[in-house]
Amino acid sequence: MIIDVRNTMVPRTLGLGLALVVALTGCTPDTLAPVGTGTVGATSTATASSSSGGVGGAGTSSSGVGTSGSGGASSSSGAGGATCGTAVDKPHDPTKAEWSYHDPSDGPTKWGTLMGDATCGAGQAQTPIDLVDATAVGSAKPLVFSNYGKTVPVDLLDNGHTLQVNYATTMSAEDPQITYDGKTYYLLQFHWHSTSEHTMAGQASLFEAHFVHKAADGALAVVGVLFDDGADNASLARLMHDDPGHEKESICSDGVKLDDLLPASRGFYHYSGSLTTPPCTEGLNWFVMMSPLQASAKQQAAYQTGFVGTTNRPIQPLDGRTVDKHAP
Repeated sequence: MIIDVRNTMVPRTLGLGLALVVALTGCTPDTLAPVGTGTVGATSTATASSSSGGVGGAGTSSSGVGTSGSGGASSSSGAGGATCGTAVDKPHDPTKAEWSYHDPSDGPTKWGTLMGDATCGAGQAQTPIDLVDATAVGSAKPLVFSNYGKTVPVDLLDNGHTLQVNYATTMSAEDPQITYDGKTYYLLQFHWHSTSEHTMAGQASLFEAHFVHKAADGALAVVGVLFDDGADNASLARLMHDDPGHEKESICSDGVKLDDLLPASRGFYHYSGSLTTPPCTEGLNWFVMMSPLQASAKQQAAYQTGFVGTTNRPIQPLDGRTVDKHAP
C-alpha cells in the first residue's frame, strides 16, 4: 500500500537535488543558501511510452547521491560528471485524464472512474501484487536477457510521475531484449517507483525499477527489480542529479549500463498482470527478480520529497491467478 512519510508537503518546484539537501539536513527550502532550482515531477508505471518530466536541482550532497543539475537548460557535474542538453517541455496529453498517487479526487481508488481508465477498477488481473514464495509454483522456463551488458544513452524524462530513461529501440538483434517461452520483447524504457509496488510476503522495498519491453506483435513484458536499504545506488544517483524538471525531457552525454541495474542472480517470479498506472491495461507478462539490489534511505527520502510523496500503486488482489517462479 501507499505509505506517505510526509505530513508536510514540499513545493512541487523543489528539485531532487534540493530535496536531497532537505532530507539530509532537515532544513526547509527557505533556510538553504541560494542554489540552482529545478522543477519536480512524479512517477509513471509500466506505460510503454511516456511524456517528459524531470526534477532539476540545487546544492551538493555528501551522501554519494551527487550534486544537482540546473533544472532546465544544459547542466553538468555531480554524479558521473554528466552533461545534459537543454530540457524540452513534455506536457501532459490533454486528451487523457489527469491522475495522481495521493489526491482524493484522482488517486488510486478513483482511477477506475476516470475517463478511459475503467480497467483500473474493473480489471481482474491487476498489478502490483504481494509475492509470497510459499505459494509460488515452480517453473522450468528461463528468462533470457540479451544485450543488457551494453551502455544505453540517457534520454531522461520526468513526466510528473517518475524518472524514466527512454530507449529508441529498432526491435533488432542489437537492442537490449528479453526472451521468455520462445518470444522476444525489446526494451522501450525503464523507470522508478518509491516505495516499491510489489511486496515480498507483505514487505515493501525502498524502490522498484521497471524495465518495459515490447514484442513485435505489440505485447508488453515488464521486468521489476527491487532495491532494499543499503548503500547509495550510483545509477539512480546520476539520474536524480540530471532530472531535467517536471514534464521535461533532456538528452545526457553519458550512458547507463543496464547490467548495473539487474541482480547477478537471475531468479524471478512470473505472472500475468497489468500496467500499474492508468489505463491499467491487462495482459502483460510480469517478471519480478527474486534478488534485490541496494539503494539508500537517504535516496528514498530525496526522491519522495522531489515527487511530493510515495509513487506506488497499492497492492491488488490476485483474483485466482497463479504466480510461478524460476530459481537460478
